[in-house]
Amino acid sequence: MVTREVCSAFELLMKIIVFLMVMGLAMASGARGHSSNPVALSASSIPQTDLIQPAELAGMLKASGEERPVVFHVGSCVMYEQAHIPNSGFAGPTSLQRD
Repeated sequence: MVTREVCSAFELLMKIIVFLMVMGLAMASGARGHSSNPVALSASSIPQTDLIQPAELAGMLKASGEERPVVFHVGSCVMYEQAHIPNSGFAGPTSLQRD
């Protein structure tokens, strides 16, 4: 059973990791000469070579080693404890809960 303290610590760690990943991607994107202005993309504007189909993802999730993608559960600790994709990491909620 995962305790609240473990969930909180893991949430903080995952937020730091995600932040560093996003910053790395942003820096790499800027280095390639892409505009820093955010542009909303529609599904039809993404090249087919960059899309993945559900059946392909399901096959990748069954793989091991470097072929297996990293998957994170983004949501509450309670939901993660109840059900999550096997071998997925816990990333915590996306925003603060408001009363």
